[in-house]
Amino acid sequence: MKRLIGLMVLGTAAVAFAMPAAAEKVTFGASLPLTGGLAVNGQKHKEGYELCIDLVNKAGGLLGEAASIIISDNQSTNETGQAQFERLINEDKVDALLGTFSSRITFPTTSIAEQNKMVYPVPSGVALQIYERGYKYIFNFQPNAAEYLGKSYDALMKDLVKPDQMPKTAAVVYADDFYANAAVAGLTGAKRTIAGTDKVIDLAPGALADAGIEVVFEQQWPEEGFSDWIGLANSVKGSGADLVIGFTASPDEAIQLVRAFKTVDYQPKVAIMG
Repeated sequence: MKRLIGLMVLGTAAVAFAMPAAAEKVTFGASLPLTGGLAVNGQKHKEGYELCIDLVNKAGGLLGEAASIIISDNQSTNETGQAQFERLINEDKVDALLGTFSSRITFPTTSIAEQNKMVYPVPSGVALQIYERGYKYIFNFQPNAAEYLGKSYDALMKDLVKPDQMPKTAAVVYADDFYANAAVAGLTGAKRTIAGTDKVIDLAPGALADAGIEVVFEQQWPEEGFSDWIGLANSVKGSGADLVIGFTASPDEAIQLVRAFKTVDYQPKVAIMG
């Protein structure tokens, strides 16, 4: 079938896609984590996508046609997400894709879109691993990669914290998670090897060192099954860090970590959670 190029403004993002000349409706496709560890975030994305489709249709549709969306539950797993994007493209024949949640699931699913030359807007995946592979069909809604978040944190602290209260030492604790590992690499000045390429990005000395903040404690917990939140909180408190930065893999982990800090009465000058 002859294809036409269409352009849609969905929310604040322009999405370019190919659509059939005689389509009765324009169908979008997305695979989101609606169950599993990322379900809270995935549900919010689902609600946002459905709201956008509703607003588009109330405004008269897209290029004169009604818009619809197919959303599948990838159960917070990479493999299911990949299979679902394959199905959306090759079986459901969607006209355009909308991205998933998390850098971890975005990394492999963007490869599916690239292989099929389908534009893939990324709402919530910011690790450099995603964008440094030379792909042509992906773009990011967010202003910066996870590895460079530290600059934003420094600017935020300078805006909100009095100069004599600025932290001098930091504890960095994080899950063994695609996004968390990327963010911590930027904070601590590690090197990042881009998967599938020979590219190495040296992030030294790191955003914390640039800000004059010494890392006095760093600990990573496993992706699944971690439960010693009180022990972790006591270790952070024992380090005497003025600043704590925590990167969790799910809302539940964030709740557990904050509760543990409260239980051990850890009161840093500044706490940043991501």
